[in-house]
Amino acid sequence: MPSNDRGGPGKHARGGKPRKYDDEELLRLLAEPHLTYSAIGKRLGLTRQGIGRIARGDTRPELQGRIRPLLERRPDPRRRRPYDDQRLIDLLAEPGNTYGLIARELGLSRDTVGRIADGRLRPELQARIRALNRGRPAPTPRGQYDDERLIRLLGDRSKSYTEIGREVGLSVSAVSGIASGELRRDLQERIRRVTRGVPRGKRCKRYDDERLVMLIARGDMTYAQIGAEVGLTGRMVGLIARGQSRAQLQPLIRAASQAYMEQTRRLAARMAPPVITRIFNLTSPEGRAPAKVQLEAGETILRYALGGPGKADGIAGQEPAAEVPGVADEDVPEFYRYLSQRARWRQLEAGTRDEGRGTREDATVGGGEAPGKEGGGEA
Repeated sequence: MPSNDRGGPGKHARGGKPRKYDDEELLRLLAEPHLTYSAIGKRLGLTRQGIGRIARGDTRPELQGRIRPLLERRPDPRRRRPYDDQRLIDLLAEPGNTYGLIARELGLSRDTVGRIADGRLRPELQARIRALNRGRPAPTPRGQYDDERLIRLLGDRSKSYTEIGREVGLSVSAVSGIASGELRRDLQERIRRVTRGVPRGKRCKRYDDERLVMLIARGDMTYAQIGAEVGLTGRMVGLIARGQSRAQLQPLIRAASQAYMEQTRRLAARMAPPVITRIFNLTSPEGRAPAKVQLEAGETILRYALGGPGKADGIAGQEPAAEVPGVADEDVPEFYRYLSQRARWRQLEAGTRDEGRGTREDATVGGGEAPGKEGGGEA
Protein backbone atom coordinates (compact mmCIF):
# COMPACT_ATOMS: atom_id res chain seq x y z
CA MET A 1 0.00 0.00 0.00
CA PRO A 2 1.57 3.32 -1.03
CA SER A 3 2.19 5.84 1.71
CA ASN A 4 2.69 9.57 1.45
CA ASP A 5 4.65 10.56 4.48
CA ARG A 6 8.10 10.83 6.00
CA GLY A 7 7.24 8.05 8.42
CA GLY A 8 3.67 8.62 9.58
CA PRO A 9 0.17 8.91 8.11
CA GLY A 10 -0.87 12.38 7.13
CA LYS A 11 2.66 13.84 7.33
CA HIS A 12 4.28 15.49 4.37
CA ALA A 13 7.86 15.44 3.33
CA ARG A 14 10.04 18.52 3.55
CA GLY A 15 8.74 21.15 1.14
CA GLY A 16 5.05 20.40 1.72
CA LYS A 17 4.67 17.84 -1.10
CA PRO A 18 3.73 14.21 -0.34
CA ARG A 19 6.44 11.66 -1.03
CA LYS A 20 5.04 8.30 -1.95
CA TYR A 21 6.69 5.01 -1.18
CA ASP A 22 5.55 1.44 -1.18
CA ASP A 23 5.33 -0.41 2.13
CA GLU A 24 6.50 -3.66 0.55
CA GLU A 25 9.56 -1.93 -0.89
CA LEU A 26 10.31 -0.44 2.54
CA LEU A 27 10.12 -3.87 4.17
CA ARG A 28 12.28 -5.39 1.45
CA LEU A 29 14.98 -2.77 1.97
CA LEU A 30 14.89 -3.15 5.75
CA ALA A 31 15.54 -6.86 5.23
CA GLU A 32 18.85 -6.03 3.48
CA PRO A 33 21.42 -6.07 6.33
CA HIS A 34 24.05 -4.09 4.40
CA LEU A 35 21.77 -1.08 3.77
CA THR A 36 21.90 1.78 6.24
CA TYR A 37 18.85 3.85 7.10
CA SER A 38 20.36 6.67 5.06
CA ALA A 39 20.64 4.45 1.97
CA ILE A 40 17.08 3.19 2.43
CA GLY A 41 15.82 6.75 2.84
CA LYS A 42 17.48 7.87 -0.40
CA ARG A 43 15.81 5.07 -2.34
CA LEU A 44 12.36 5.82 -0.93
CA GLY A 45 12.58 9.61 -0.87
CA LEU A 46 12.58 9.77 2.94
CA THR A 47 15.09 11.10 5.45
CA ARG A 48 17.34 8.84 7.48
CA GLN A 49 15.57 10.04 10.62
CA GLY A 50 12.21 9.16 9.05
CA ILE A 51 13.36 5.59 8.40
CA GLY A 52 14.67 5.40 11.96
CA ARG A 53 11.35 6.56 13.37
CA ILE A 54 9.53 3.89 11.38
CA ALA A 55 12.00 1.21 12.51
CA ARG A 56 11.65 2.22 16.18
CA GLY A 57 7.87 2.25 15.97
CA ASP A 58 7.51 5.99 16.60
CA THR A 59 5.52 6.14 13.35
CA ARG A 60 3.70 3.58 11.18
CA PRO A 61 2.87 1.32 14.17
CA GLU A 62 0.74 -0.87 11.91
CA LEU A 63 3.94 -2.17 10.29
CA GLN A 64 5.77 -3.08 13.48
CA GLY A 65 4.67 -6.71 13.49
CA ARG A 66 6.44 -7.18 10.14
CA ILE A 67 9.38 -4.87 10.82
CA ARG A 68 10.56 -6.32 14.14
CA PRO A 69 11.58 -9.73 12.74
CA LEU A 70 13.54 -7.96 9.99
CA LEU A 71 15.39 -5.74 12.46
CA GLU A 72 16.41 -8.73 14.56
CA ARG A 73 18.38 -10.02 11.57
CA ARG A 74 20.09 -6.67 10.95
CA PRO A 75 23.50 -6.12 12.56
CA ASP A 76 23.69 -3.79 15.55
CA PRO A 77 24.39 -0.26 14.25
CA ARG A 78 27.08 0.09 16.93
CA ARG A 79 29.04 -2.72 15.27
CA ARG A 80 28.90 -0.83 11.98
CA ARG A 81 30.00 2.43 13.61
CA PRO A 82 32.32 1.57 16.54
CA TYR A 83 33.13 4.26 19.08
CA ASP A 84 34.59 4.38 22.54
CA ASP A 85 31.97 4.72 25.29
CA GLN A 86 34.30 6.58 27.66
CA ARG A 87 35.30 9.03 24.93
CA LEU A 88 31.63 9.72 24.23
CA ILE A 89 30.95 10.34 27.93
CA ASP A 90 33.96 12.65 28.23
CA LEU A 91 32.89 14.65 25.21
CA LEU A 92 29.35 15.01 26.55
CA ALA A 93 30.78 16.33 29.82
CA GLU A 94 33.02 18.96 28.20
CA PRO A 95 31.48 22.45 28.23
CA GLY A 96 31.02 23.95 24.79
CA ASN A 97 30.73 20.68 22.89
CA THR A 98 27.65 20.56 20.71
CA TYR A 99 26.05 17.30 19.64
CA GLY A 100 27.20 18.04 16.10
CA LEU A 101 30.85 18.34 17.13
CA ILE A 102 30.67 15.14 19.19
CA ALA A 103 28.98 13.31 16.31
CA ARG A 104 31.67 14.33 13.83
CA GLU A 105 34.48 13.22 16.14
CA LEU A 106 32.96 9.81 16.86
CA GLY A 107 31.51 9.14 13.41
CA LEU A 108 27.91 9.18 14.65
CA SER A 109 24.91 11.22 13.66
CA ARG A 110 23.85 14.25 15.65
CA ASP A 111 20.48 12.59 16.24
CA THR A 112 22.16 9.50 17.73
CA VAL A 113 24.29 11.60 20.10
CA GLY A 114 21.24 13.54 21.21
CA ARG A 115 19.28 10.35 21.91
CA ILE A 116 22.17 8.90 23.91
CA ALA A 117 22.50 12.15 25.88
CA ASP A 118 18.82 12.29 26.85
CA GLY A 119 18.58 8.57 27.64
CA ARG A 120 16.62 7.24 24.70
CA LEU A 121 19.62 5.14 23.63
CA ARG A 122 22.34 3.30 25.59
CA PRO A 123 20.54 3.20 28.96
CA GLU A 124 23.52 1.38 30.46
CA LEU A 125 25.60 4.59 30.08
CA GLN A 126 23.13 6.99 31.66
CA ALA A 127 24.46 6.83 35.23
CA ARG A 128 28.02 7.63 34.05
CA ILE A 129 26.78 10.40 31.75
CA ARG A 130 24.77 12.05 34.53
CA ALA A 131 27.69 11.85 36.97
CA LEU A 132 30.06 13.71 34.61
CA ASN A 133 27.43 15.96 33.06
CA ARG A 134 26.22 17.71 36.23
CA GLY A 135 28.59 20.62 35.85
CA ARG A 136 28.07 21.10 32.14
CA PRO A 137 26.17 24.34 31.42
CA ALA A 138 23.00 23.97 29.42
CA PRO A 139 23.30 25.01 25.77
CA THR A 140 22.16 28.50 24.91
CA PRO A 141 19.65 28.95 22.06
CA ARG A 142 21.04 30.81 19.09
CA GLY A 143 19.95 34.34 18.37
CA GLN A 144 20.07 37.67 20.17
CA TYR A 145 17.33 38.27 22.70
CA ASP A 146 16.86 40.10 25.96
CA ASP A 147 16.75 37.87 29.05
CA GLU A 148 14.60 40.28 31.04
CA ARG A 149 12.03 40.58 28.28
CA LEU A 150 11.93 36.79 27.83
CA ILE A 151 11.39 36.23 31.57
CA ARG A 152 8.66 38.88 31.65
CA LEU A 153 6.87 37.30 28.70
CA LEU A 154 7.06 33.83 30.25
CA GLY A 155 5.27 35.26 33.25
CA ASP A 156 2.49 36.69 31.08
CA ARG A 157 -0.50 34.42 31.55
CA SER A 158 -2.01 35.35 28.17
CA LYS A 159 1.03 34.59 25.98
CA SER A 160 1.63 31.27 24.24
CA TYR A 161 5.14 29.97 23.53
CA THR A 162 4.57 30.74 19.84
CA GLU A 163 3.78 34.37 20.59
CA ILE A 164 6.72 34.69 22.98
CA GLY A 165 9.09 33.20 20.41
CA ARG A 166 7.82 35.56 17.74
CA GLU A 167 8.43 38.59 19.98
CA VAL A 168 11.94 37.69 21.12
CA GLY A 169 13.12 35.93 17.95
CA LEU A 170 13.29 32.32 19.18
CA SER A 171 11.65 29.11 18.02
CA VAL A 172 8.76 27.56 19.92
CA SER A 173 10.96 24.61 20.94
CA ALA A 174 13.64 26.99 22.29
CA VAL A 175 11.10 28.93 24.37
CA SER A 176 9.63 25.66 25.66
CA GLY A 177 13.12 24.35 26.48
CA ILE A 178 13.97 27.49 28.44
CA ALA A 179 10.65 27.43 30.30
CA SER A 180 11.07 23.76 31.24
CA GLY A 181 14.68 24.15 32.35
CA GLU A 182 16.30 22.09 29.60
CA LEU A 183 17.97 25.27 28.29
CA ARG A 184 19.36 28.35 30.05
CA ARG A 185 19.63 26.87 33.53
CA ASP A 186 21.12 30.15 34.66
CA LEU A 187 17.68 31.77 34.22
CA GLN A 188 15.61 29.13 35.98
CA GLU A 189 15.43 30.72 39.42
CA ARG A 190 14.24 34.02 37.96
CA ILE A 191 11.78 32.24 35.65
CA ARG A 192 10.33 30.25 38.54
CA ARG A 193 9.67 33.43 40.50
CA VAL A 194 7.56 34.99 37.73
CA THR A 195 5.86 31.81 36.52
CA ARG A 196 4.95 30.33 39.89
CA GLY A 197 1.31 29.25 39.66
CA VAL A 198 1.02 30.18 35.97
CA PRO A 199 -0.19 27.25 33.80
CA ARG A 200 1.85 27.00 30.61
CA GLY A 201 1.75 25.03 27.40
CA LYS A 202 -1.86 25.81 26.52
CA ARG A 203 -3.05 28.03 23.72
CA CYS A 204 -5.30 30.85 24.76
CA LYS A 205 -8.65 30.41 23.03
CA ARG A 206 -9.51 33.63 21.22
CA TYR A 207 -11.92 32.49 18.52
CA ASP A 208 -15.60 31.69 18.21
CA ASP A 209 -16.34 27.95 18.15
CA GLU A 210 -19.50 28.32 16.10
CA ARG A 211 -17.76 30.34 13.39
CA LEU A 212 -14.88 27.85 13.23
CA VAL A 213 -17.27 24.89 12.98
CA MET A 214 -19.27 26.47 10.15
CA LEU A 215 -16.15 27.41 8.16
CA ILE A 216 -14.81 23.84 8.44
CA ALA A 217 -18.18 22.33 7.56
CA ARG A 218 -18.63 24.46 4.42
CA GLY A 219 -15.63 22.79 2.82
CA ASP A 220 -14.87 25.62 0.37
CA MET A 221 -11.83 27.11 2.16
CA THR A 222 -8.38 25.75 2.90
CA TYR A 223 -7.24 25.27 6.48
CA ALA A 224 -4.88 28.23 6.05
CA GLN A 225 -7.75 30.46 4.89
CA ILE A 226 -9.93 29.36 7.80
CA GLY A 227 -7.05 29.99 10.19
CA ALA A 228 -6.62 33.52 8.86
CA GLU A 229 -10.34 34.15 9.46
CA VAL A 230 -10.41 32.97 13.09
CA GLY A 231 -6.83 33.68 14.19
CA LEU A 232 -5.34 30.16 14.19
CA THR A 233 -2.62 28.48 12.17
CA GLY A 234 -3.63 26.26 9.26
CA ARG A 235 -2.04 23.30 11.08
CA MET A 236 -4.19 23.87 14.18
CA VAL A 237 -7.35 24.12 12.04
CA GLY A 238 -6.39 20.80 10.43
CA LEU A 239 -5.94 19.17 13.84
CA ILE A 240 -9.37 20.41 14.93
CA ALA A 241 -11.01 19.29 11.67
CA ARG A 242 -9.53 15.78 12.02
CA GLY A 243 -10.49 15.52 15.70
CA GLN A 244 -6.89 15.47 16.98
CA SER A 245 -7.58 18.68 18.91
CA ARG A 246 -10.80 20.05 20.42
CA ALA A 247 -12.46 16.65 20.03
CA GLN A 248 -15.62 18.02 21.64
CA LEU A 249 -16.30 19.97 18.44
CA GLN A 250 -16.51 16.87 16.22
CA PRO A 251 -20.27 16.23 16.67
CA LEU A 252 -20.94 19.88 15.76
CA ILE A 253 -18.69 19.71 12.68
CA ARG A 254 -20.36 16.50 11.46
CA ALA A 255 -23.85 17.91 11.98
CA ALA A 256 -22.99 21.16 10.22
CA SER A 257 -21.38 19.31 7.29
CA GLN A 258 -24.50 17.20 6.86
CA ALA A 259 -26.68 20.31 6.98
CA TYR A 260 -24.61 22.00 4.28
CA MET A 261 -24.80 18.90 2.08
CA GLU A 262 -28.57 18.66 2.44
CA GLN A 263 -28.90 22.38 1.71
CA THR A 264 -26.81 22.11 -1.44
CA ARG A 265 -28.75 19.13 -2.77
CA ARG A 266 -32.10 20.81 -2.08
CA LEU A 267 -30.95 24.01 -3.77
CA ALA A 268 -29.71 22.06 -6.78
CA ALA A 269 -33.01 20.20 -7.17
CA ARG A 270 -35.03 23.41 -6.79
CA MET A 271 -32.93 25.99 -8.60
CA ALA A 272 -31.15 24.09 -11.36
CA PRO A 273 -34.17 23.72 -13.76
CA PRO A 274 -34.71 27.49 -14.25
CA VAL A 275 -30.96 28.05 -14.47
CA ILE A 276 -30.68 25.30 -17.11
CA THR A 277 -33.55 26.93 -19.00
CA ARG A 278 -31.72 30.24 -18.92
CA ILE A 279 -28.46 28.80 -20.25
CA PHE A 280 -30.21 27.02 -23.11
CA ASN A 281 -32.14 30.16 -24.00
CA LEU A 282 -28.73 31.70 -24.61
CA THR A 283 -27.16 28.78 -26.48
CA SER A 284 -30.25 27.80 -28.50
CA PRO A 285 -31.58 24.23 -28.41
CA GLU A 286 -32.52 24.55 -32.09
CA GLY A 287 -29.01 23.70 -33.17
CA ARG A 288 -27.67 27.09 -34.26
CA ALA A 289 -25.11 26.99 -31.44
CA PRO A 290 -22.42 24.33 -31.79
CA ALA A 291 -23.39 21.11 -30.04
CA LYS A 292 -20.14 21.18 -28.08
CA VAL A 293 -21.01 24.62 -26.68
CA GLN A 294 -24.42 23.41 -25.52
CA LEU A 295 -22.99 20.26 -24.00
CA GLU A 296 -20.28 22.11 -22.09
CA ALA A 297 -22.77 24.71 -20.88
CA GLY A 298 -25.03 22.02 -19.48
CA GLU A 299 -22.17 20.20 -17.80
CA THR A 300 -20.83 23.42 -16.31
CA ILE A 301 -24.12 24.42 -14.74
CA LEU A 302 -24.66 20.89 -13.47
CA ARG A 303 -21.28 20.90 -11.72
CA TYR A 304 -22.02 24.35 -10.33
CA ALA A 305 -25.42 23.33 -8.96
CA LEU A 306 -24.34 19.98 -7.55
CA GLY A 307 -20.76 20.86 -6.65
CA GLY A 308 -20.93 20.04 -2.95
CA PRO A 309 -21.17 22.11 0.26
CA GLY A 310 -20.70 25.82 -0.22
CA LYS A 311 -20.60 25.69 -4.03
CA ALA A 312 -24.23 26.76 -4.51
CA ASP A 313 -23.87 30.06 -2.64
CA GLY A 314 -24.25 32.08 -5.84
CA ILE A 315 -27.62 30.60 -6.84
CA ALA A 316 -30.42 33.16 -6.56
CA GLY A 317 -32.98 32.55 -3.86
CA GLN A 318 -30.69 30.64 -1.50
CA GLU A 319 -32.22 30.18 1.92
CA PRO A 320 -30.42 29.86 5.26
CA ALA A 321 -29.42 26.32 6.14
CA ALA A 322 -31.77 26.22 9.12
CA GLU A 323 -34.81 26.82 6.86
CA VAL A 324 -33.98 24.20 4.23
CA PRO A 325 -35.20 20.67 4.97
CA GLY A 326 -33.28 17.59 3.90
CA VAL A 327 -33.80 16.25 0.40
CA ALA A 328 -34.79 12.67 -0.31
CA ASP A 329 -32.51 10.53 -2.46
CA GLU A 330 -35.29 9.92 -4.98
CA ASP A 331 -35.40 13.66 -5.82
CA VAL A 332 -31.98 13.54 -7.45
CA PRO A 333 -32.86 11.11 -10.34
CA GLU A 334 -35.88 13.30 -11.04
CA PHE A 335 -33.56 16.24 -11.62
CA TYR A 336 -31.35 14.19 -13.92
CA ARG A 337 -34.38 13.15 -15.99
CA TYR A 338 -35.36 16.79 -16.36
CA LEU A 339 -31.85 17.72 -17.45
CA SER A 340 -31.78 14.86 -19.94
CA GLN A 341 -34.98 16.12 -21.55
CA ARG A 342 -34.03 19.77 -21.53
CA ALA A 343 -30.54 19.44 -22.98
CA ARG A 344 -31.41 16.80 -25.59
CA TRP A 345 -28.36 14.83 -24.59
CA ARG A 346 -28.97 11.99 -27.01
CA GLN A 347 -29.12 14.27 -30.04
CA LEU A 348 -26.02 16.18 -28.96
CA GLU A 349 -23.96 13.06 -28.26
CA ALA A 350 -25.04 11.48 -31.55
CA GLY A 351 -23.63 14.50 -33.42
CA THR A 352 -26.90 15.47 -35.07
CA ARG A 353 -26.21 19.17 -34.52
CA ASP A 354 -24.29 21.21 -37.02
CA GLU A 355 -20.91 21.80 -35.36
CA GLY A 356 -20.03 24.64 -37.73
CA ARG A 357 -22.92 26.99 -37.04
CA GLY A 358 -22.37 30.12 -34.97
CA THR A 359 -24.33 31.20 -31.91
CA ARG A 360 -27.86 32.49 -32.48
CA GLU A 361 -28.18 36.27 -32.58
CA ASP A 362 -31.72 36.36 -31.27
CA ALA A 363 -31.37 34.44 -27.98
CA THR A 364 -35.03 34.58 -26.99
CA VAL A 365 -36.40 31.13 -27.70
CA GLY A 366 -36.69 28.81 -24.69
CA GLY A 367 -35.90 25.16 -24.94
CA GLY A 368 -38.84 22.88 -25.49
CA GLU A 369 -39.27 19.35 -24.35
CA ALA A 370 -36.99 16.87 -26.06
CA PRO A 371 -38.70 14.75 -28.70
CA GLY A 372 -38.63 11.06 -28.35
CA LYS A 373 -38.99 8.74 -25.40
CA GLU A 374 -40.43 10.28 -22.23
CA GLY A 375 -37.78 10.82 -19.56
CA GLY A 376 -34.78 10.62 -21.91
CA GLY A 377 -31.53 8.93 -21.01
CA GLU A 378 -29.78 9.53 -17.74
CA ALA A 379 -27.23 12.33 -17.79
